[in-house]
Amino acid sequence: MHESPIDVARRYTQGLDYPATKEQVIDALERNRAPHDVVEIIRAKQHPRFAIASDLHMLLYQEVSLPREATSERGWGHWRPAR
Repeated sequence: MHESPIDVARRYTQGLDYPATKEQVIDALERNRAPHDVVEIIRAKQHPRFAIASDLHMLLYQEVSLPREATSERGWGHWRPAR
């Protein structure tokens, strides 16, 4: 069973207060041992600030909902939302 983007954001950003900068989100993800793919998704985006948790949820949801040939065989990137 795969985790949804909301589950991932909640699990790996424990202790993070919003609004949060991109760097604060990355620090929380790394501190909570998020999968490398998740950290890299945030690192690669031009999203300097997350006003509320749903900003992060939406960014992750959009990322994993798109076809990703490069990540389809490894890591968290293969997850697709249930329809």
